[in-house]
Amino acid sequence: MAYDINTVYVSGHRNPDTDTVAASVSAAYLKKATGLSAVPVLQGPVNKETAFVLEKFGVPVPEIVPDVLPVDGVKRKVILVDHQEYGQTFETIGEAEIVEIIDHHKIGDITTSAPIWFTNKPLGSTCTILYGMFRENNVEIPKQIAGLLISGLLSDTLLFKSPTTTETDKKVAAELCQILGFTEKDMEDYAMEMFKAGSSFVGVSIEDIFHTDFKEIGIADIKTGIAQVLTLDTEDILSRQDQFLDYMKKFRAEKGYFLTMLVVTDIIREGSYILFDAEDDRIVSLAVNKPAEQAVFVDGLVSRKKQVVPWFTEAYGKLWSSVRPSDWRSIRRGSVDWKDSVPLLFFYRTAGCLQNDRKQSGCLPAILSGFPACAVMAGCSLKNLNMMKQVQGFSVTLPEKRGPDAGRSCGFHSCPDFMTAAVSYLYLSKCLTQIL
Repeated sequence: MAYDINTVYVSGHRNPDTDTVAASVSAAYLKKATGLSAVPVLQGPVNKETAFVLEKFGVPVPEIVPDVLPVDGVKRKVILVDHQEYGQTFETIGEAEIVEIIDHHKIGDITTSAPIWFTNKPLGSTCTILYGMFRENNVEIPKQIAGLLISGLLSDTLLFKSPTTTETDKKVAAELCQILGFTEKDMEDYAMEMFKAGSSFVGVSIEDIFHTDFKEIGIADIKTGIAQVLTLDTEDILSRQDQFLDYMKKFRAEKGYFLTMLVVTDIIREGSYILFDAEDDRIVSLAVNKPAEQAVFVDGLVSRKKQVVPWFTEAYGKLWSSVRPSDWRSIRRGSVDWKDSVPLLFFYRTAGCLQNDRKQSGCLPAILSGFPACAVMAGCSLKNLNMMKQVQGFSVTLPEKRGPDAGRSCGFHSCPDFMTAAVSYLYLSKCLTQIL
């Protein structure tokens, strides 16, 4: 695609699903209708369900764009839909100008250097939000776009079975049915046809299945990789359990995740089987209140956003709170295998006094000296990595450059607001000095 500096890319997340693609195409149409030159783009190939939807309503598959690097020194303009986390977007997003975000997920870690239009609503799909934006701008919704919007809505809410579903979603679906000339039964039949098209994984590789709908998600202070597949034939997936577990173990080690998980959602039973590889299996049992066994079935679990992420965030908090001061002493002396405890997370950010006060920064090696390599420095800046490496027995995982601040994260953690990080650092400094 030849890039015009006046054109805005409208992109959903990596491993695009139906809601993200439908939202990208619909948002680009809306922007064009309001006078903006916009084109929908993808960050990867569409899955079977989305391909079915695009063909059903005669919509061309948007072009895949590998990066958003500047063109002739001019930054590309980008609108992000259905996501707002660095781990889910272009690796080169820090080189682009984000002008707008439209999303329905939790607030992510993407930052901008200037104010932007930001729409985030707790609705079942991004397509639901876009329907409202069409109405707010008095832009007529053609049948083609209505078909995309209802497809994204039905897919993300799992035909209203997901706990993310709101009354607004149901109302919007009814109004889209009027545009399409659908009865309620027509809508239900279409949803099942769509699910069926996307739920067959016969002949598909383990890696491709896992990445069909995969997201890197920050849960509490750790990085996790969570994949989800919706299927009418769970047996086909579960019969390859060992192959999935082998792949997930290697993938987690490669990415440095605390947890890698595949949520296999049974559309008919309205629940999910869980396959996982974790640094500490207890996080699974704490999250789902069941034994941490592979392929455990969790009735009613269908939403990654509304259920998996909140449950595992709370579970990680329980793991963290279970570590006693005596554990820190044992870990420091090396008398306890660190895998028997929660990895020690230190928050550190180059800002304010942490960046400019040499005395303040200099106290860190003294506090951490003697800790084993299990300790993980999070939010450490590249500028201070040399200092961190001087700490005896301390290891640092170099971050990947994923945003405007290349040193924004290390190890498992994507650093939160730097003031929180600074306070956490000072508090831990005080506590550890007393404990050790």
